[in-house]
Amino acid sequence: MENLRETVYDAQKGDKNALLEVITFFDPLIKKYFKLMNYDEDFKSELTIYLMELIRSINLSDFRILNDFTLINYIRTSVYHEYIFLSLIISPIYDTSFIVKFLLYKVFQILHRFNHSTNRDNIFFINLRFHNNSFSTICIPH
Repeated sequence: MENLRETVYDAQKGDKNALLEVITFFDPLIKKYFKLMNYDEDFKSELTIYLMELIRSINLSDFRILNDFTLINYIRTSVYHEYIFLSLIISPIYDTSFIVKFLLYKVFQILHRFNHSTNRDNIFFINLRFHNNSFSTICIPH
C-alpha cells in the first residue's frame, strides 16, 4: 500500500479491494488483541467489523494534518479503545453491574473536573437499578 489516505478514501467510495487492503494492513494489530483475548474468534470478528465500520466512517476532512502517520495513529487508538470496551463486556471476570458502576464513576470524575462547586443545588442524584434489583446512587454535578 503506497498511500493509506487514498486507500481509505477509495474504501469509503465502495472499493472492496481497497477495504481489504486496509484491513490487511491492520491485521497485525487485530492479531495482537486477538492473542491478548486468548484467541477468542468472536472477539477477532467483532474487532474486524469495528475496523471496517471505522474505515467507512472516518471523516478525512476533520483532520488538521492528514498524512499516513496521523491516520494510522487515529485508527490504532480507536481500535485500542474498542479492544478495551469489548474486553470489559466479554470478560467473565466482571459482571455487568460492575461495568455500569465503573463507567458511571468515570463519568462522574470527568464531570466533577468541570464543576468544583459544593453547592447541593448544583448536584443531581441518580438512583440506578441493576439486574439483581440492587440500588446504587451516584451524584453528578449539574
